[in-house]
Amino acid sequence: VDLKQYGDHFKSSETPGWLMLRGSSTDTKKLTDQLGFYYKDAGESKVHTNETFLLDENNHVIKQFGMGQVDFDREKVYQEIKKAVAY
Repeated sequence: VDLKQYGDHFKSSETPGWLMLRGSSTDTKKLTDQLGFYYKDAGESKVHTNETFLLDENNHVIKQFGMGQVDFDREKVYQEIKKAVAY
């Protein structure tokens, strides 16, 4: 499954799905190492950390949000983004 197909899997009447952004394997490894993000190619599936990171303009982590259905509060994330960009 490619990233577009994977993102489309999350489409519903409430959300347009996920947009995917991917750099080179080297760049991806560099970023995941900096964030302490785990991923492993397990053949047909990928095993990875399941968090959303809010970064500032200098690429420093401001906040981390869990991505489980219980953990992810869209309104809280939105409020944190508004707080981060209000200067």
